[in-house]
Amino acid sequence: MQRLLDFGLLQAGLVRLDTPALVGRYNQCLQSAGIQPVDCQSLTIDGAGWSPEVAKLMQNNFYLCHDLANPMAILISPEQFKKPVYFPTYSWMRRALRSLFDRSYREITDVTATNGIVINFENGLESFEGPADLLLLTAIIAEPSTQGLIGAAEEQAELVKKFSEGNNCLRSDLEDQLRESRKNHGDLRKRRVIMKPATFEAFQDFYTAAFGGAAVLRGVTGRDVLVLEDEATFHSIDSGAIDARVYHLYQGNADLFRFLMGSDWIQIPYEKYKAEPKLLDEKREILYGQTISDLEPEVDWGKLKVAERKGLIKKHRPNLPQICGEADRFAAAIKAGKQPVAPSMELAIFLSEPSDHLHGPTKEVVWILLTRREPRNLLELYTYDKNLFLKLYEEFSEGKREWVANYLKARYVPQMKRP
Repeated sequence: MQRLLDFGLLQAGLVRLDTPALVGRYNQCLQSAGIQPVDCQSLTIDGAGWSPEVAKLMQNNFYLCHDLANPMAILISPEQFKKPVYFPTYSWMRRALRSLFDRSYREITDVTATNGIVINFENGLESFEGPADLLLLTAIIAEPSTQGLIGAAEEQAELVKKFSEGNNCLRSDLEDQLRESRKNHGDLRKRRVIMKPATFEAFQDFYTAAFGGAAVLRGVTGRDVLVLEDEATFHSIDSGAIDARVYHLYQGNADLFRFLMGSDWIQIPYEKYKAEPKLLDEKREILYGQTISDLEPEVDWGKLKVAERKGLIKKHRPNLPQICGEADRFAAAIKAGKQPVAPSMELAIFLSEPSDHLHGPTKEVVWILLTRREPRNLLELYTYDKNLFLKLYEEFSEGKREWVANYLKARYVPQMKRP
């Protein structure tokens, strides 16, 4: 993992809390959320306030939620704006936090000057009884809590208003209340600390870590779609009792992807490949690079010359998966201006991407499904599902790790640097 750290591909974008005041503020937020505080001199947090140090101490990567139905976020600094979310319970978390910052950046900056903020993401359910409950989640309400600062600001504003009416300025009881409020919280008249709950309805398509991994896609040819990763969970569902199409992500016949292709939710971008044939060369490189790296563990594919690569491909040709030769012929046909032979479903999934008409949050969910089914698309896997990428990366040979790290370093653009 050190190589990924050195290349800025691991734990990039974390915000450091390195003073007793900031760590204490973080612990206050944990306590207010009903989570045991931690004994740390310093720690780092991502855009949602998740800390790798705290997760390690608690031995729980999902410590920022009591139940997967309702995750939380902790904001300690405006520096968390646009930062990555390392262990999202839902695919919408990074976008929801970005939207929250966009609409309340001034308030977040003001509040975090003295207080931390706990964001409770309310989905309308306190807990899940089964995967079908995911279909009930249609809106997200971000409810901010500031350890009493918002309430104090509202109360102080009401006291000032009442004190200014008529002869109320002569009332000693109001004067005492104002003095006590300012003693405890300071003069809040010029601070912008009042944050109201924010409702987000743009993230109805989502992926979640609940139930071993699941996704909801709305209105695909008129019906909702529920996708489950865990085979036992999938077989436990009575699909006839659910008003949705239910699919197992890893089903051998790839029914989900056939359906999404037929519904124009995913597509092989033929025109893009014709305009930029080098994209297919990239696809072939990651296919052959990973295949040869598995057959020759000591080899760093990225350091091989063209002749060396061809020699290894020739040496292992009998053991190469069919998709390699099929990708060669597909690319050759595109470059020759001819119509390729209809690809196998394996190659079709490998070459596909979300359709252009889908909006951003939905494309993100579809990319997660595509890359979890076909993790050989390394750049997209790393972009949309870093946790699965890291799990697979740990199993790579040393030579494969070197090549993959350099491959990503040359191509990856962090999401926090994107518009």
